[in-house]
Amino acid sequence: MTRVYAEGDTEATGEVLEQIPTDIAYRLSEHTYELAECQNSLAFPEELPRYENG
Repeated sequence: MTRVYAEGDTEATGEVLEQIPTDIAYRLSEHTYELAECQNSLAFPEELPRYENG
């Protein structure tokens, strides 16, 4: 299990604060699939969609 959190004061809020840990989790998942040499691996897009104000 991997946990990512912001400790202390941060200037990031809203979508930015959500996007960063999402991107980290995405890249970790992508890397894990490569290391495990999954037979039915997912086709990971080059970049995740960005969170938007909403």
